Amino acid sequence: SIGCSVKSIGVLAFFGCSEMNAISIPATVNYIGGSAFSYCENLVSFHVADENQYFASIDGVLFNKHITTLYQYPPKKADEIYIVPDSVTKISDYAFELCTTLSQIVLPDSITSIGNYSFANCDSLTQVNVPSKVTRISEGAYAGCDRLTEIVLPDYVTHIDQNAFSSCSSLTVVQIGSNVDQIDDNAFGSCENLR
Repeated sequence: SIGCSVKSIGVLAFFGCSEMNAISIPATVNYIGGSAFSYCENLVSFHVADENQYFASIDGVLFNKHITTLYQYPPKKADEIYIVPDSVTKISDYAFELCTTLSQIVLPDSITSIGNYSFANCDSLTQVNVPSKVTRISEGAYAGCDRLTEIVLPDYVTHIDQNAFSSCSSLTVVQIGSNVDQIDDNAFGSCENLR
């Protein structure tokens, strides 16, 4: 539980706090740095004070106040399917990393940006949907998703960043859309079953 005198949570502030399972954010917090809660693999829920003007939590998931940016999904939350709210336009870096119980994450068409390593190491994820406004698959976005077997990248995708699908050990088939004009180093590295 973060004290009411705290206004800022810095970059990597709780990085790797593997035993922490819940966190309460008071009304006073107006800034949360990047990857502040990354690698907190036993985190089940966030709670944000209703009076906070900058952040909110819905069903234990951390968002900005207007629910347009999804900052962090708790890795130990028990859901198998998660439907991202229609108001969300941005998935932050590392937002779903290590969410090993999720088999499906449904992204709405409102999404314009998927952050680096946002779905990395989601061991149970079996399918990927790329919203129509997303033109770039970010660095490491789906790296280490061991149960992905096939990926179809739509025509509106133009760029696949480095390590985007690296170490997806079950991946056998990738269909690349007609408008992809750049594939960075190691985008499909260590995908040993890719045919």
